[in-house]
Amino acid sequence: MYQILRDKLTNSQIQDMITSSEKWWWVSYVMIPLEYLLKIVLVIFCLSVGLILSNKDSSFKPLFSICVNAEFISLIPSVALLVWFGLINTNYTISELNNFPSFSLLSFFDIDELERWQRYPLSKLSLIEFGYVIALIGGVMKEYSQSFGNSSKIVIASYGSGLAIWVLVMVYLQVTLS
Repeated sequence: MYQILRDKLTNSQIQDMITSSEKWWWVSYVMIPLEYLLKIVLVIFCLSVGLILSNKDSSFKPLFSICVNAEFISLIPSVALLVWFGLINTNYTISELNNFPSFSLLSFFDIDELERWQRYPLSKLSLIEFGYVIALIGGVMKEYSQSFGNSSKIVIASYGSGLAIWVLVMVYLQVTLS
């Protein structure tokens, strides 16, 4: 990292950056649970809307349980990355780490040839997201004694709509703020 910054910044600027990052390292650890909590609350909101529109009870506790259980699916890429670079390929570069296959449509494209706004939607279309939706469907099936078809309709209509809105907002922000 120092070698990359050395060409663009002075030594005192680099030292200031390092000191600042050491001072605020704990903030990133606090943000991780808050990020997951926000995601879970937003998914609960989407599922609640779908359940209410389907004339089902939508209390917080069972939906929280469904969402937390489904969230374990999103750990698969992190575990795969940890196993690959921790046990199999221990001599790696930052580029290899950043371009590790993400189980998404993004891995089928050369990231340098894509516009910045195209990357996020392609990264969200993934096997992990598909597994997350299946886990939500399974949770709704079990908790609300619904068939697979009814559960699929509820989850795809509610969570799918929420996800589409989220992706559109993120793309809009990327386009307008870049």
